[in-house]
Amino acid sequence: HEEGSMGFLTVLPEYRRQGLGARLTTALSRRIRQADGIPTVHIVKTNQASLAMAKKNGFIHNANVHWLLS
Repeated sequence: HEEGSMGFLTVLPEYRRQGLGARLTTALSRRIRQADGIPTVHIVKTNQASLAMAKKNGFIHNANVHWLLS
């Protein structure tokens, strides 16, 4: 997305745990930074696999961001 947030990333079950999601996230993060953006992701707190992958890729939790639903 233009503001630097990354859309949903889903890896098919038969290709999971091979590092594909992490490599794609790393490549996209690099592109966003090269365009002077700040890479961001929104992950539901119950999605432990995605949270672990994001942390492994250098993302940090930012409690200053809030998603509001109506």
